[in-house]
Amino acid sequence: MTLNMGERIRELRRERGFTQDEVARRLNISSQAVSKWENAASYPDLELIPPLAELLGVSIDALFREDDKEETQIICERADALLLDPAHVREGLPLLREAVIRHPFHTGLLRRLGTALFVAYQTPEDLGKTGTNENGEETVVTHGEPWLLREAIAAYERALNSAKEQDERDDIVKSLTAAYALAGQREDARRMAEQQSRMAFSREIMLADIEEGAKREEASANALINLLVQTAALVLKSIGCVRREDEDELRRIHADRCVSTARFIESLFPDGRCGRLHFFIAQLYYYPTALYSALDDFEKADACFVPMWRHEKANRVYGEGGSYRYTSPLFSKITEKEPRYVKYEPTKQFFTDEYKAHLREAGLQP
Repeated sequence: MTLNMGERIRELRRERGFTQDEVARRLNISSQAVSKWENAASYPDLELIPPLAELLGVSIDALFREDDKEETQIICERADALLLDPAHVREGLPLLREAVIRHPFHTGLLRRLGTALFVAYQTPEDLGKTGTNENGEETVVTHGEPWLLREAIAAYERALNSAKEQDERDDIVKSLTAAYALAGQREDARRMAEQQSRMAFSREIMLADIEEGAKREEASANALINLLVQTAALVLKSIGCVRREDEDELRRIHADRCVSTARFIESLFPDGRCGRLHFFIAQLYYYPTALYSALDDFEKADACFVPMWRHEKANRVYGEGGSYRYTSPLFSKITEKEPRYVKYEPTKQFFTDEYKAHLREAGLQP
């Protein structure tokens, strides 16, 4: 493999958003010297290698490696596979932490580290288990250690600072807003929400506007699907901010909002074939199930558990392979060529022991 240090310096400089003049100023050299490095007309003096590597946010070894991108891509792919299943998210934390040390300004690694920490905080291994606090009061585990959320916020903030593409920034802004809100940092959450691009949810609508005939109908149907996905995601993010210490009425309002959203989406698919929406509908029913059961309202919890499990099973069928054709009137123009099953099994992990026992007694436990 041919070594091309100049190309590596140029690539890393651009990733950091530096100009040649900025690099030269920080290293107290001429901009012509930086230009010569990047054009392979000369190489940095040995004493400049350590501060140059530090400035570009990589190890000295990384300056000489052309397979750096391949390494980060492999790590991102491994992390993505673990992030699909909350039960394995913690397995990815050591991998991502080490990768971020080696590549401290890699937006994709930072964003994935933030997500892994955020999910680990929301889904601890003992979630739903009961115990007693130092005052002898009964408690239920609702989240992980606070430092997980603090570290997630720090990772998201660093990712946002290094992100260049608007779509990537929009994704990070949404995640960071939810993390701030969950941490009780309401002003930070509002400030972050204001940074969201007004065009963030309009791509599909724009595509529909430029098509004609059958393609326009297909694009419009896809736009509606994506709008429903975004709506479900926003509702789910809002309920993620609900805390156990919040008033019961507030928690019921959030639960009712989830149920209403799920039923509205279901109404647009009278044949019950919801495609990729099965995954989101299952989640929209899961959270009310957990909230109502925590409030000892098992009747309402059961009314959400049954459709939740039905949509989870349909979600598995959706991702079994082969193309998937929507047959509901509004979406009959859409055929998904490679539907993907996103594993989601909350019934095995997140409910209290009391509600699990109730499910078994009622014959509802799958």
